[in-house]
Amino acid sequence: GYVLEIGDSFTGINAVDSLVAGELKIASSYDPYVRQSYVYLKGEWASLSIGQRFMATEGITSMSAAKTGSAGRLLTVSPLAGIDLSGLNLPLIPNHVIVEPFNGRRFDSNSVRIDLNPVNGFIASAAWSDEAWDLSLRYANADLAGFKVAGGIGYEKSDVDPFINLIPVDLERIMGSASVMHNASGLFVTGAYGRLDFQSGTTDAYHIQAGIERKFTDWGPTTLYGEFAEWSDLNLDWYGLGINQNIAESVDLYAQGRKYDFGGTDATTVLGGVRVKF
Repeated sequence: GYVLEIGDSFTGINAVDSLVAGELKIASSYDPYVRQSYVYLKGEWASLSIGQRFMATEGITSMSAAKTGSAGRLLTVSPLAGIDLSGLNLPLIPNHVIVEPFNGRRFDSNSVRIDLNPVNGFIASAAWSDEAWDLSLRYANADLAGFKVAGGIGYEKSDVDPFINLIPVDLERIMGSASVMHNASGLFVTGAYGRLDFQSGTTDAYHIQAGIERKFTDWGPTTLYGEFAEWSDLNLDWYGLGINQNIAESVDLYAQGRKYDFGGTDATTVLGGVRVKF
C-alpha cells in the first residue's frame, strides 16, 4: 500500500529574510506540505515501510488510556506568544512554535521502518534515516484485571537537534510514558518522562495527568483531567485543566487551559476545538 498525508500549518524556518536594525527576521511557512509519503508491505510477522514518515518513537511519550490527546500531547509546550525561548540556546525558534523535544520525530528525508505485529499486546518497532535511528516498545491492553493499560519506551540516536531539526548535534534521547485506568470507575493516571543527552550536558522533564473518564451523557464518554509538568533545567513548569467530550466515537470536542512559569515569566494559554475522524 501507499500512504500520503498532507498538512497545512507551520512547517519550520525556511530562510533568513533580513537583518534589520540588529534584529534577525525569520521567514516561516504555513503553506500546505507533505507530512508523510511512504510505501509499505505487510506480512505475517511484521510490516515494512520506506519513505517520508514518522520514526519509531513517534508518540511514545503520549500513550494514554484516556481520551486526552486531542488538546495536546504530554511533554509538549504549547505556543507561548511573548515568552523568550532563548533559554533553549536556540534563539531561532519563533515564539509560536510548539516545543516538543521529548517525542519521536518526522524528518524530511526518507527513512526505513519496521514494525513487528502485536504479540500479547506488545509492539516492537525500529527506524533508520540519514539523521537518526531509533527503537521503541509499546504495550496496550483494554482489560487487564479490570484495568485499561497503555505504555511505551523508546531510544533515539541522532545527529540533529530535537527542536527544529536543523542544528547538527550529537544527541541521545530516552523517552517513555505509562497510563492506567480503572475500567469500573473511570479514574486514570498517566505519566511521561524524557531525557536528552547532548555532548554539552543532559536535560530531562516529566509530565503527569490524572482524572476521570465516564459516560455522564448519552453522547459518549467525558474526560476530565488535571496536569502538571516540569522541565527543571530550563526552570519551566506548567499546570492545567482539560476536558474532552467524545461523540459517537468519531468526534471529540475539547478544551484545555494551561498556566506556564518560565523563569519567573508567566503565560496562560487556552485551547479549544473539535476533531473529526473520518
